[in-house]
Amino acid sequence: TGVLVLKMCKPSKKKSNISQQENQIPESTEMKEPEIVQEQSTEQSVSTEDFITGKVYFCRILENGTQRILTAFRKIPTDNSLEHALKALLSGPTEAEESHDIVTNSPENTTLKSIKIENNIMFLDFSTEFEFNSFGRESTVLQLKQIVFTATEYTDIKQIQFLIDGQIRTYLGGDGVFIGKPLSRDDFS
Repeated sequence: TGVLVLKMCKPSKKKSNISQQENQIPESTEMKEPEIVQEQSTEQSVSTEDFITGKVYFCRILENGTQRILTAFRKIPTDNSLEHALKALLSGPTEAEESHDIVTNSPENTTLKSIKIENNIMFLDFSTEFEFNSFGRESTVLQLKQIVFTATEYTDIKQIQFLIDGQIRTYLGGDGVFIGKPLSRDDFS
């Protein structure tokens, strides 16, 4: 099987200029055509039938300092595609994407510990780093939105329950974004 190459990126310092109004969430725009396609390298020859072009959701910093969610495409192994897509999201945008003001809102060094589906709810367990978004409420909301949008691309399950080190938390981050119940795309509209 192929090897997924991951690269951890620091969030862009430009995010510090983001408006942090309590209820302001940028409108979602899903790009129909790939803006940037990143091919992941493998150490051995693998059939292209073992991969799909999968979607991950990053954000673009706009001229006014707000962020808008967008779709990026990655070559994802078909085996465990959901896990590979989430790990690609957590690894952050490529250098080319960063040069176009594309960022991830997931805190640096966040890892996905496990995925579990039970009673039509997907439980995503993240490391402690996931709860420490230093860019405020808007960035924390977008962090969750990026995960929910990416995860729901790969399964019929449409509700995501966030866990931190195996525990359901009521709030995420210093600004207290509610994660005490499963979230869906509808929670971000």
